[in-house]
Amino acid sequence: MFKNQSHQQQFDEKGYVILPLFQPEQVQHLLDLYYETIPQDQVSGLYESSRNNTAEVNHRINQALFHAFETACAPVFKPCQLYGGTFMVKSRLNSEVLPLHQDWSVVEEEQFDTLFIWCPLIDVGAHNGGLFVLEGSHRYFQTLRSGSYPSNRYVLPPALHDYVRDISLKAGEAILYSDQLFHGSHANNSDGDRIVATAQVMQADARLVYFHKADDSTVDVYEGSADFYLTQIDRIARGQKPVDIPKLYSRPYRHVPITDAALHEKIREHFAPSNNDTAMPHPIFKNAGLQREFDENGFVVIDLINRDQVAELLDFYNSLQNEPAPGNGFQVSLDNENPEFVRRISTKLIETVEADVGRHFENHRIFTASFVVKEPNPVSLVPPHQDWTFVDENHFYSATIWCPLVDVDRENGGLGAIKGSHLLYDHVRPSPSPQFAPPFHNQMAAVIPYLKIIDLKAGQALVFNNKTIHGSLPNYSGQTRVAFGIGVTQQEAALRHYYLLPNQEKPLMEAYEVAPDFFLHYNNARLKAMYEAGEKPAGLNSVGVFLLQPKQFENDALEEQFRAAGNTADENLAAQAAALFSHGYPSANPPSAALPFWKVYTPLNIYREIKYRLEIRKRAKL
Repeated sequence: MFKNQSHQQQFDEKGYVILPLFQPEQVQHLLDLYYETIPQDQVSGLYESSRNNTAEVNHRINQALFHAFETACAPVFKPCQLYGGTFMVKSRLNSEVLPLHQDWSVVEEEQFDTLFIWCPLIDVGAHNGGLFVLEGSHRYFQTLRSGSYPSNRYVLPPALHDYVRDISLKAGEAILYSDQLFHGSHANNSDGDRIVATAQVMQADARLVYFHKADDSTVDVYEGSADFYLTQIDRIARGQKPVDIPKLYSRPYRHVPITDAALHEKIREHFAPSNNDTAMPHPIFKNAGLQREFDENGFVVIDLINRDQVAELLDFYNSLQNEPAPGNGFQVSLDNENPEFVRRISTKLIETVEADVGRHFENHRIFTASFVVKEPNPVSLVPPHQDWTFVDENHFYSATIWCPLVDVDRENGGLGAIKGSHLLYDHVRPSPSPQFAPPFHNQMAAVIPYLKIIDLKAGQALVFNNKTIHGSLPNYSGQTRVAFGIGVTQQEAALRHYYLLPNQEKPLMEAYEVAPDFFLHYNNARLKAMYEAGEKPAGLNSVGVFLLQPKQFENDALEEQFRAAGNTADENLAAQAAALFSHGYPSANPPSAALPFWKVYTPLNIYREIKYRLEIRKRAKL
């Protein structure tokens, strides 16, 4: 199809080519046409001009775009057929991601190629509805796609995210992609509409056809035309039989829909991992020994700050007692509803410890800083959990530096972690909680005994991978346990936040590019309220929507994994936890009268949920 051999080679291998098509004055001419022909009060959601206007208006648009593309494409293609001409708009009111899919079959694909021209009239990228593609996927399957044979929409699991490529284009640039290529588009989170001019190209000797399902073993092939696809699109999109066009022939065909699993397998085959793909991210610690221990166990202990700094931060914490703060026994300053209060604490903590963090960490950046305080309270258990996902963990580390300002042990709420647990699960951990529960939420009785409570002196720090399972016992002492937590990652890592989407049939999450300030405004309590209201964060650059599919272990298998990593069960720890929640160890599923652990799981403010439910149970017994 292409005059340029390198363009043809790229199209054959990747399924698409990116080329400049229109000069600025041509772009402006097409934009003028768009605003002249399309009433702006009609544009909402995903808008296709050919399906929303009169035949006269559509004919005018079609012909104008046809001639524009015909001129622009002449230097690009060998003799070919061009048809169509439609404006594709994703309005600024549309915040939905269009998942991976294929376009309809419009030629006999076993003999001919066809491609779609997608040319934005404004600059586009992931922030305003730009495309994403699965390179090489046009060669995965040979199935028909039409109104009778719908193309499924596919949401990839996190493990396959990296195989999808975002397409950023300047106005007048175009992506020319195979109709068989799996592609989708991001949400439009900008303040303007995404306006795209489109057309179809096929080889000169190909004919335009339509495939209609006659029965489970037969397909009827009809002669198509540009007018047919404009005038009957709504009819055939519903799977109805075309009218007033000749049937060319029938042939045997048994349609096998492409399943999620089949697509995932093809992706893994196509992107066979190299040795480099399995390599660990660049080290985050300056000390190679600490890095090895961190990689193996999921946590390390370091000497972080001196006595004077401990005293300074304790004095600062005590000065805040008259400030608004969460009124319960477990306090995370990041959860405070006052962003300026949160920012004040974060700034002080970072200023005090930044140089000390720099002694241990290579090319790092701090993205959160917060006091984590456990007041004396015999029921203030923080169940084992993993923290949110903050970065692309296939390429970067993220960790929490947890530093007490008093000596800590198992009597006053010391932190515990499970060695090697950062290697067990590879899922992304979204907000909010408890709407997202960890895959081991019904296995707490099997998990808690393996927590290793780590004694620390004031100023020492436990540095743990955010994938590491960790938790803490109640504070049985008579003194408040004051600690702070700092989130750290590599300088070049882009921060992300994953949010569990409400009102979905499948567990879907949306990924956003965020800045550290995001965590000053969006705590778990706010995200939880948004979820319950059917809302999601606004004004953020969406990276895409993905399926959440955490790995699951049976109890015995999970404990076997723990033991293989060098953990041993602590029966006393198990008894303490069981007594708190009135269910017996080692039963993994508490009786119906017991408190379900998943309902109290919250990465940043667990205790609020625990105390509420414990008080309800206490009143019921009285």
